[in-house]
Amino acid sequence: MCGILGYSSLNKSNINKFPIKKILKTLEHRGPDSAKYIKTSNCYFAHTRLSIIGLKEKNALQPVVKDNKVLTFNGEIYNYKEISKVLNNSGIKDSGKSDTETLFNCLSFYGLQKTLSIIDGMYAFAYFDQSKNLIYIARDKIGEKPLYWAKNSSDFIFASEIKSIFYSNICRHDPNIDRMYEIFIHGKIDGTETAFSKINELEPGTFIVLNTKNNSYRVKSYWNIEDINILKSNSIADEFDERFNNCIQSRLISDVPVGSLISGGVDSSSLVYKMLEIGNLDEIKLFFAQNNISEINEISGVKFFFNFLKNRFKNNRINLHVLKNKINDYWNNIEEVAFYNDEPCAFTNFHLVYSLAKIIKKNNLKVIFSGEGADEIFFGYDRFKRNDLLFQKGRR
Repeated sequence: MCGILGYSSLNKSNINKFPIKKILKTLEHRGPDSAKYIKTSNCYFAHTRLSIIGLKEKNALQPVVKDNKVLTFNGEIYNYKEISKVLNNSGIKDSGKSDTETLFNCLSFYGLQKTLSIIDGMYAFAYFDQSKNLIYIARDKIGEKPLYWAKNSSDFIFASEIKSIFYSNICRHDPNIDRMYEIFIHGKIDGTETAFSKINELEPGTFIVLNTKNNSYRVKSYWNIEDINILKSNSIADEFDERFNNCIQSRLISDVPVGSLISGGVDSSSLVYKMLEIGNLDEIKLFFAQNNISEINEISGVKFFFNFLKNRFKNNRINLHVLKNKINDYWNNIEEVAFYNDEPCAFTNFHLVYSLAKIIKKNNLKVIFSGEGADEIFFGYDRFKRNDLLFQKGRR
């Protein structure tokens, strides 16, 4: 997780008084390893780095400035090594040691549209082609990495977090009262709007093209979930297994140790099992948030699976860290959780993940796998439990 920030203005005095250092500090928690910004004639680009790949590579440092182009990038490109080989075969020198370097070279060589069609990853990035006076701002297909933006008649700002935009003072911070009900019903405001009426979210699978000469912009879609291929029923199981393995393998590419959240459900259990089966990990740390409500406490399932893993993978060091939160912990953390989330928190899970993150940090881990969101793929716990009951009846 890194932080990115960009600002463009038609007004020179606004550029000169823009509080870049103050705003960059709002993103320090996203990238504690380094922070840097650069200034062009009428733009700022900034980056705070959490080092995962290419820890000591100069080409991994950001913002990247080369050949009259600028890149600031948050995320990971999982297939950067394969793309690096293609670039080298095309005469583009690429070391293959940093996904930042590869992404920059890919954008320079192929352009935005083709780059978005061939990269596999989670990302939010801005690429500035100064010769064309255009900034391309893109977000990944599913929206794993956040990106927000705001504008007025002369200024445009984008950032990884809403709070960074607050400090720019280019727009009001009024709550989006007309759409607030969606947060309480769905947990999220649908579309481009956020909890603040003047601040927008770049939707997944879209990009912005900003003209820095006149502050005009347009938003384009490059991917929709409806674009997926429909498979024949007799091939779905094999296809899923192959894709699941490939996903785990690609996300295990890291120059730092990895761990995983675990919940006792089919989603996180499948992830951890595959990590150990195909990941060649000597050690893995697992983190679980225990609920004090007995009806929904999954500690028995977690312990059962943990013991299974220890017996199945006897040569691996597998450690389980259990968080036991009390109700007062929720109230004590509520302001901090809202601060980091940037919008109202609709689920108790926000608090549990936040508390787990603090334990993970104490264990010096930067990369964590999680089954968050996988219930939608596996049709939820209710379906899983119904099938489990049917299985038990069948055994009888």
